[in-house]
Amino acid sequence: MRFVHGQSAGSKSPEYRSWTNMRNRCQNPLNANFPRYGGRGITVCQRWDSFEVFLQDMGPKPSLKHSIDRMDNNKSYEPANCRWATRAQQMRNTRRNCNLTWNGITLCLPEWAERLGLPKETLVSRIKAGWTAAEAIETPVRVGEKFSHNGLSLSVSGWAKKLGLPAQMLRDRIKRGWSITDALTKPVRNNGPSRS
Repeated sequence: MRFVHGQSAGSKSPEYRSWTNMRNRCQNPLNANFPRYGGRGITVCQRWDSFEVFLQDMGPKPSLKHSIDRMDNNKSYEPANCRWATRAQQMRNTRRNCNLTWNGITLCLPEWAERLGLPKETLVSRIKAGWTAAEAIETPVRVGEKFSHNGLSLSVSGWAKKLGLPAQMLRDRIKRGWSITDALTKPVRNNGPSRS
């Protein structure tokens, strides 16, 4: 597919529209989004004054659901700071999100909640209560706290009943730092005599 100034078969490409919108947000004071971009110092690198170079650096959008995303929201639009991302990825990469760093890994609260299998609200309430990142992440859940997996949130005893697993085994796995996915899906070792 040959692009000439953003034209593909007579219509503007999605990449060209992204390039134009990015530049307008940063360079046009009349643009409604200018205060959040150009108005706070976000610029477009000089290299991307050319659409062809922008497209060469970014490549085509993986899908129509992808748009340009700055990985560090305080830095400008430039090759090292930009990617094509889905709306869900971008929502996890906003200035409003609370990021936690634990064991050298920095993730936003929804990502930690997903990784740990905890409802996001549990982590939010712990952080609002003044807990450190380590306390919020490492503290075992109390009775009644729920774990999320595959869109379902249940307590440890609820998961044990649903899956036919010993509740104490699940509690032990979680206390040892297993992710909720591993705690619920790893096979139970049978140390008893083998049955042939």
